[in-house]
Amino acid sequence: MEQLNKIHNMDCIEGLSLLPDESIDVVFTSPPYKNSYEGIGINRNSKTAKFHYSNDVGEPLYIIEDVAQILHKKVKTNGFFLLNLGFNKDSGALRPFQIVDRFRKFGWFCPDIIIWHKKNPIPNTAYQLTNAYEFVFVLTKNPTYKLPIDNRAYIHNVVNTPVEKGESEHNAAFHLDLAKFVVEKFSKEGDIICDCFMGSGTTALACKNLNRKYIGYEINPLYVEIANKRLKQGTVSEFTSPNGDFATQKSLICVKEENQK
Repeated sequence: MEQLNKIHNMDCIEGLSLLPDESIDVVFTSPPYKNSYEGIGINRNSKTAKFHYSNDVGEPLYIIEDVAQILHKKVKTNGFFLLNLGFNKDSGALRPFQIVDRFRKFGWFCPDIIIWHKKNPIPNTAYQLTNAYEFVFVLTKNPTYKLPIDNRAYIHNVVNTPVEKGESEHNAAFHLDLAKFVVEKFSKEGDIICDCFMGSGTTALACKNLNRKYIGYEINPLYVEIANKRLKQGTVSEFTSPNGDFATQKSLICVKEENQK
């Protein structure tokens, strides 16, 4: 098995194929949007860039059908595949649901959905409602599921966090609190968590703080460098707010470019 607690600079399909079957407890990932690599010299529309897009459901999105197919072999029988997808209102299509519906042919069920409510969403100035949420689809190999935690308290399927603003040097990073909610509720200490599109390392940082093992894949070496800096320098103090929301009290993450030191 590939080295754990490491972000591998490689295509996730190549990396996942090297893992033993039923070796992963939880997958939590968010496939990159078209604009995720703008400004860093990668043309993701190019067929030679090893990225693949689909325009049939609105905004071009990395086709993750091949990822969903191989993950069904690599995730344990009672494991989870949690997929974060945003909703592009401009397309006029229910894009996230259409994408997830394609996974049924691989044996995935979707028994639950987590709503990520953004407390500080980007305002919509086009005389429309401001989009303040994204989906996290809970995919399993069985039509029902049971959380692997000994907690009889009610756990809501709505997570309220701010939008990540610049801390991770990644323009499409989900908030650390979202990753920590998923990792804490859907796994136990010592479990193996996989992020196929690791980006700036938020999932890995959540695992590090919650005593989980992680394995990540990121095809962009710049993001791998940023993620490793966060893992080396970042520490987080957590607290649970009175209304039950998992929140971050203070972040000491400090990621700077070399020329800013």
